[in-house]
Amino acid sequence: MAGSAVTGLAGTAVRAPFKVGSKAIDVGTTSQDEADRNLGRKIRKQRKREERERREASQAD
Repeated sequence: MAGSAVTGLAGTAVRAPFKVGSKAIDVGTTSQDEADRNLGRKIRKQRKREERERREASQAD
């Protein structure tokens, strides 16, 4: 019983740095869903800006 407890603790100690490292990588990367969502937002903002500029240009005429 004591041997399995030591093995479990040693396994946890060995895995801990990888879990922390993978979490940092996950935070620093963008998933495809996030990228798609961000692109959609960017396109919508651009369209809004272009529409606003068209309205302002037509009012200036």
